[in-house]
Amino acid sequence: MSASIVRIPTFVYARAKSYPLTQAQPTAVLSAVMGGRNVELWVGGVVKVQNANTVVTATLAWTDPDTGADSYTWLNAQNLAPGLYNLDVLVIEAQLGSQVTLTVTPGTANNVLFTGSMRGEMP
Repeated sequence: MSASIVRIPTFVYARAKSYPLTQAQPTAVLSAVMGGRNVELWVGGVVKVQNANTVVTATLAWTDPDTGADSYTWLNAQNLAPGLYNLDVLVIEAQLGSQVTLTVTPGTANNVLFTGSMRGEMP
């Protein structure tokens, strides 16, 4: 018996590479509006704290087609030392026409970079 491979086309909805957070306030680092129909998304990234400890919050907000408004928080006002912090990939289903936004809030301006992407497929 042999295994079959099914290739599913995927789309990049948003991405950022070494995006500097220049203010100590919530910043939308990835954002997209879901068009066409409901979309299954993979969202994740890396937060890099550069020079000194700082508090960081990283949250994803979206509208689920079955349950409505939803959110997920990877980092909740965590005091982080300089280094890389992985935002593990989260798989969500986003409702047609809804906004999906990943927001990062640094405690210190010009000390945090974000790299990540929002990729998906239509179920």
